[in-house]
Amino acid sequence: MSSNDKQGSCSEQLSNIE
Repeated sequence: MSSNDKQGSCSEQLSNIE
């Protein structure tokens, strides 16, 4: 579950940059 949380955060930040 911890891994999933990290991936979700990364995805959100990437979307923000675009």
